[in-house]
Amino acid sequence: MCKLSDLANKSENELLAMANVGVDEIPRDLDRLLKGLKIIATEMDFTKIEEILADNVSEWGSILGAVAVNDGGVGIFYRLGSTENRIRFTVAHELAHCCLHADSLANGHILMRYDGYFPDEEEVRTNDFASELLMPARLLRAEYGGEQKPRLLDLAKKYRVSLPVMEVRLLRLSLIGA
Repeated sequence: MCKLSDLANKSENELLAMANVGVDEIPRDLDRLLKGLKIIATEMDFTKIEEILADNVSEWGSILGAVAVNDGGVGIFYRLGSTENRIRFTVAHELAHCCLHADSLANGHILMRYDGYFPDEEEVRTNDFASELLMPARLLRAEYGGEQKPRLLDLAKKYRVSLPVMEVRLLRLSLIGA
């Protein structure tokens, strides 16, 4: 099992290198990445947890995923019935927390990802990391830099992310206007 300490302060490319996943490989093979990192991502029914955390759910929306640390080991969970694209971004997001915020993830600590919660800088940075892991800026800029701009839907399909995730990524990279 992967230890949180192995992921602390790693970049997206360092994660890929640890798991022998090529930096130019698109779409990213998250199954191979997780296997190489010795992390298991598990589908989970969050219904009971959402009942307990009803105030959070009413404010931030449904729980999409979580990362839990126990005895230094990392476990990632994603919402039962999620689409493949949602699972991919959720897993990348939870991996990002392990790399960016390992110092605050103490044993027994659980971080939840809600579908409407993005207000703080930590979540923005985590989403940016997940986006870079799945949709590297260097490759998107190369694809989007020519005269013939690829369609958003074609890019989303190629990178196996949702259309809104691709749109936000291109906006954050200033490749498209608001």
